[in-house]
Amino acid sequence: MKGDVDMVIKELKEGLDLGKKFYDEFPKVFSDSGVNLNLAAEALGSHFNKPIFIKNANFSKIGKGISGFTKVEEDGAYIFVNSAEPPARQRFTVAHELGHIYGEDIKLDEIGELNIVYRSDLESFYDDPIKVKNEQRANAFASEILMPEHQVLKYLQAGMNVEEMAVIFGVSPQAMKIRIASVIHAQYQN
Repeated sequence: MKGDVDMVIKELKEGLDLGKKFYDEFPKVFSDSGVNLNLAAEALGSHFNKPIFIKNANFSKIGKGISGFTKVEEDGAYIFVNSAEPPARQRFTVAHELGHIYGEDIKLDEIGELNIVYRSDLESFYDDPIKVKNEQRANAFASEILMPEHQVLKYLQAGMNVEEMAVIFGVSPQAMKIRIASVIHAQYQN
């Protein structure tokens, strides 16, 4: 059990570190309200010499549990987002998929049906430890770029509450609570 917990902590740390690296590499895509996802996709596309497009899509025929996926086509990488989900979840999904791209979980030079990454409920991947690892890392990456640690600390010190910060960062109150807890925990670890 301890080994499993240690592995999850390792993957979360890798994802947060990857998000901080992204922030350092592409500072112009950030503002006081986190990341501008369209600018982030554009910057990442330039970085990899492969345009990245964000598209809303109807996922009713795909099935439940899929929030988004990235697929590589000849003309670029496409991040498809489930249009039936709330805007805050769609925003997290795009950031998550950018994490898959930046973390190179998907090969941008390979076109094909087998070269796809998904954001979904982890239950569908429990039998594949690599996919679980990639999902955990992409979720942590999304948390860091949507709600950068230093900005969360700044707003906490200013006395803002969860709901106010969730609006600023464009995330759900639930995601904001989780992020605040992880930021406070990180502060006590240092």
